[in-house]
Amino acid sequence: MKIEDLRNELGHPGIPNNGNFYALKEMDINPNKLALKYPHLENGILKYEELSFQEFKDSALKISTGLLKQNFRSGDRVIILFPVSVDLYLTIFACFYCGIVPVFLDISMGQKQLIKSIRNSKAKGIISVDKLLKFKLLVPALWWKKCFSIDRKRFLVKDFKDIKANKVLSKKEIHLCPKESALITFTSGSTGIPKGANRTIEILLNQKIVSEYLWPHSNQEVDMPAFPMIVLQNLGCGVSSILPLVDFQNYLNMDASLIVKQMMEEKVTRFSAQPYFIEKISDYLLDQKIELKSVKSLVVGGAVVSKTLCEKVVRAFPNASCNIVYGSTEAEPIAYTEMREFIKSQGRGLLLGKIVEVLDVKIITLCEKPSVENEVVSGGIGEIILSGAHVIKEYIDNHPANEILKIKSKDGNIWHRTGDLGYLDEDKNLWLVGRISDQIESLEGLIPCYDLEEDLLRLLGLRSAFIDSNKCLFIEGKFDIETEKKTKHFLDEHKLSHFNIKFIPKLPVDQRHFSRVDRACLRLNV
Repeated sequence: MKIEDLRNELGHPGIPNNGNFYALKEMDINPNKLALKYPHLENGILKYEELSFQEFKDSALKISTGLLKQNFRSGDRVIILFPVSVDLYLTIFACFYCGIVPVFLDISMGQKQLIKSIRNSKAKGIISVDKLLKFKLLVPALWWKKCFSIDRKRFLVKDFKDIKANKVLSKKEIHLCPKESALITFTSGSTGIPKGANRTIEILLNQKIVSEYLWPHSNQEVDMPAFPMIVLQNLGCGVSSILPLVDFQNYLNMDASLIVKQMMEEKVTRFSAQPYFIEKISDYLLDQKIELKSVKSLVVGGAVVSKTLCEKVVRAFPNASCNIVYGSTEAEPIAYTEMREFIKSQGRGLLLGKIVEVLDVKIITLCEKPSVENEVVSGGIGEIILSGAHVIKEYIDNHPANEILKIKSKDGNIWHRTGDLGYLDEDKNLWLVGRISDQIESLEGLIPCYDLEEDLLRLLGLRSAFIDSNKCLFIEGKFDIETEKKTKHFLDEHKLSHFNIKFIPKLPVDQRHFSRVDRACLRLNV
């Protein structure tokens, strides 16, 4: 199936020519419909800042006017580095409208990598917070950039309110070539240099089309996305977004009771979240014996999902369609499966499910110089590589990672290396067994470990993580003789008796999704 077929099937003919291509159409069709509600607590009372689709457009086009007054033009890059808020979405929309390229930085990469990203971004300006911009004179990466602060004006740092306080732009949106950049996301690079994933107009909106196809919506849908960027997709689908009352930079302090209250009061019909988020919601629902009858579907992604978690989720949402989506920054989504099917699945590793129809997937052998043509035997384990209409073709500005993670086939197609190890079963379902970088050394050579950790979770009821450095197996929880005995027997069975067992109160997690085990942190503790 081709991406054009999906567009036509969904009633979206035409080639996208602006980052807001679909959102602008929805704003014309449903100007008075609720677009966004953003929560906050005021004297302990839950309140919202809310905008209809027309109000959203008008507010964003005031920012567009302000950006143009500051001499930003189509093709310029602007770093947007401030917490999730209504202004965040308005600014992204305003940039898209004018052909300006928003640049996002993964703040979990650490201060040094963050500064490198700012330096390498080639951005003309940055909109951020005083916590960063007050050091403008001390950070060379900021010297030649126009700086705007959302919370404090300083010498050489302008007030973002000056950009907001303008008239609605009367010009039509900028029309761009589908191959031009729409949005750039910087993440830590495997080479030590942060890499910017280049979402062109067509890639950005192809990802929207594929996601909409996999997760159909009704006209009265009310969505609660715990992935902040899904709000942009919802704008292009005419779906109302209710953001959860949570600090998106620190899910660890989330109050599930308040979020469930939101879901009940706003009659949320669907939501998407990381494993950590949905586990907290599910635990609260089960503990309080609450049933959210309005929720008809949910999606979990962003990190490895266990059968134990899925069993909990389907108990908490017995009448909802509960799904797992596998994807990455470079290709979202890749594969999908229903949780109840995942729970019943039998095979090595974790079932990722059916590959999306417009995507080509191959499993190639591991070697020093990987080749698209060097596929594994049927059912064999190898690296998962991807090619398709919604797969990012390059990292911006000829980044060295292009040489490592992008490989070209004989017919000229660009394939993306995921770094994930997996296989295809007889029914063409995709399975995940681990990361190449996280393989461990058994007595029979290097092996992936995700399936082993899933088996240990089922055996012990505790999370675990293998680290090849000094051959350590970390188990979350207090030392327990019976648990240690079971674990040693498990290691003996899998020819891993040379691994040391270490109990740890809490496995560290990444600071982006709060769901993936932070193996780099664990390696420092070996």
